[in-house]
Amino acid sequence: MLPVEIRTTQTILSLDADGRDRAALWFPELVEIGATSERPVFFDGPSPCPVWQRRDDSTLGYRVEIPGSLAIDAGIRSDPLGFDLSLELTNGSRRDWKQVISAVCLQLTPAASFLDLTRERTGCVCGGRVRSFAEMKTIGGRPVYLFAFVRDHTPQKLHGDPTRPGAKWSHTVERPDDGFLWVSAAGSNRTLWMGWDDSQFLQSNTTPAYGCVHSNPFFGDMASGESVRRRGRIAVQDGGPEQAHRAFLSEFGG
Repeated sequence: MLPVEIRTTQTILSLDADGRDRAALWFPELVEIGATSERPVFFDGPSPCPVWQRRDDSTLGYRVEIPGSLAIDAGIRSDPLGFDLSLELTNGSRRDWKQVISAVCLQLTPAASFLDLTRERTGCVCGGRVRSFAEMKTIGGRPVYLFAFVRDHTPQKLHGDPTRPGAKWSHTVERPDDGFLWVSAAGSNRTLWMGWDDSQFLQSNTTPAYGCVHSNPFFGDMASGESVRRRGRIAVQDGGPEQAHRAFLSEFGG
């Protein structure tokens, strides 16, 4: 039988007013304890199932708690230019966790203006310069899967060595300055960008089924019982990636 996937933490975002470009936001795709590669399970098929609700501040969000493991509180609030994101993780286990990250996946396959399977219109900022991933040197892994670890962040255990036999993800040799990721629209002067107040690494997946990009928020070390919240943004604006990066810096500093 062909597989059926249930993604209870995924929602659809319209990237323009008339809904021509739509993206699937997997929020989050996974949570990983980077030092050990453990991935606490926060959904397993239809149960437990997060319930998305409209909150008093106009945020659309959900909270799910797995006793003795992990709690997640996620929120999305839209405005004329994009979406403010908030993601809080709580370590509900009895152990301290090291290097906690969350993968936040923006799938652009249904967004015809922004889908970029060559990475020529997708990239980051390195050494103060806007770079496309297509022009950056990579090492190891498989070409369709790309990691770019942000400067001053240590790779997690699972994907730390792209040259090991069977490694899935290639790595950029140059490291992005920050968690800013941009995608230019085909045929128009518009830029989609995403980022967080702290990101460990960026991703670009160019398989036709997904065509996704990531800026993955970093939660750091979390003691037993501790909660950490990260703030992010996805936006579409007129102009090129340089202007988009200025908007990112205005939002998150750097």
